[in-house]
Amino acid sequence: MIHPAAPGSGTPRPLFARSPLALPTGSESAAFDREAIENWGIPSRLLMENAGRSAALVLDALVPHTPICVLAGPGNNGGDGIVLARALLLSGRDVRVVIVGKREDPDPLLHGHSPALIRVDAEATADEWEALDVALAECPVVVDALLGTGVRGSPRPPFDRILAELGARRARGARVVALDLPSGVDADTGAAPGGVPGADL
Repeated sequence: MIHPAAPGSGTPRPLFARSPLALPTGSESAAFDREAIENWGIPSRLLMENAGRSAALVLDALVPHTPICVLAGPGNNGGDGIVLARALLLSGRDVRVVIVGKREDPDPLLHGHSPALIRVDAEATADEWEALDVALAECPVVVDALLGTGVRGSPRPPFDRILAELGARRARGARVVALDLPSGVDADTGAAPGGVPGADL
């Protein structure tokens, strides 16, 4: 699990207690992105492509031949998840994509490779919630690309309900892969005021 640094210290935190790998805080990650975009001329879209495709390579190697459900939120973390989904679809994987919140339709990050998208927002209908439940039930592996490193405070609807359901699925054996960090965790402090489902990777 993530171990927070002392507030304001900027000290990297270990990803796992026995691992030498250290992570920047959310604020530090945002500063790295700004440096890449503003000073090195690397487009934000390319950063998403690199993050999503790299995560797809890891996931494809770790869980081959397993249906995967990608929960993609409205921000850059969701963009990473959509790129990951596209990469897996192009490799022939069985992928469900759930768009949570507001994104373009069809999302340009899919590059025309558009699966049957499930959409859930704060005004979701009973049928849309049922479609989400079916997608989660059919996929032993779920990618959490909902909120990312910029979240502050407790998740709001519909994210709170989805994260609660994701936690229940994980307790029953589903494997959760979080991009950046589990949704609902403050990337600067490690606090999780609304509770989080956690992640296996």
